[in-house]
Amino acid sequence: MSHMLSTDQTINILDDLSKVDLKTFIFHLRLHTESKRKPISQSKLEDKDSMDIAKLMTAHYGSKGVPQVAIQILKEINQLPLARQLEERISK
Repeated sequence: MSHMLSTDQTINILDDLSKVDLKTFIFHLRLHTESKRKPISQSKLEDKDSMDIAKLMTAHYGSKGVPQVAIQILKEINQLPLARQLEERISK
């Protein structure tokens, strides 16, 4: 069963990242190739805040695709507590 993540929930997760960690998340997001979609282009991600990133992710991956992408990237950037929190949130 696919779990969905609203744009607001995605914003809340991204808001928990420091500015440096958000930049790292964005860097990994533009390189993310594990989903069936191409990565979001760097030009769309440049100078964006957590709200803009959440909207882009939802538009690009859909609310069902965002959780897996976010969890994978959070793990890649060693944000394991946040990744676990997200996994718990979508499993409810």
